[in-house]
Amino acid sequence: MRKSKKARSSVQSRSKTRKVPHNYRPTVPKSSAQLAKGTKRLKSLLTASEKKRGPRPKIRPSEVVNRAYDLRLTFDLAGKQLDWPKVLAAQSQEEVVAAFEQMEESYRKKFLYKPELILRCMKDPKFPKQDRQAQEEFIADSLAGDGRISIRRSRDICGDERTKERHQGKILRREFYIVCSCRYEGPAFHDACPGCGAVVSYLDFATGFTFGGYS
Repeated sequence: MRKSKKARSSVQSRSKTRKVPHNYRPTVPKSSAQLAKGTKRLKSLLTASEKKRGPRPKIRPSEVVNRAYDLRLTFDLAGKQLDWPKVLAAQSQEEVVAAFEQMEESYRKKFLYKPELILRCMKDPKFPKQDRQAQEEFIADSLAGDGRISIRRSRDICGDERTKERHQGKILRREFYIVCSCRYEGPAFHDACPGCGAVVSYLDFATGFTFGGYS
């Protein structure tokens, strides 16, 4: 039985019709504002990644702490040569240099390699307002980074390292491994033989004295 012309056209039209998924959403062209916003976001992400890619300044914490100690010691030795109110009143690098002119040159160079750092210290919200010793210590810890790191990071390193030092254990006594004539072999206790009480003589270490084949 042959299909009629009308039936064949109906079947062909149905076969040409595409089935649309139930979750299909028509694509709507983005406006120029949305495109600009997306481009700006992409550029910001690329810029951020480029910034992170750069080398970070490297400085050993021990180096920062040692320099801070040296600067504090310099303040103790030569701080009286300074007109401290004049230092605190400085508003420019030239005024900072002028305030340190009374200090001996060997000491002055330690502080004035970057005068602007001292200005930043004194303008810092955490800079002590009254106690001069606290002010000197604040400046010393801030300058200890040698300008390679921020003054805040320099102070943080000093604080962290001093906290570690306070919590670090200390050697209360040292003992030696001894071989005694009483046939005891082992660590000494309070610089003496635990077996017979013979005292370890430090003179033996200085003179190279040997006993019974043992050195």
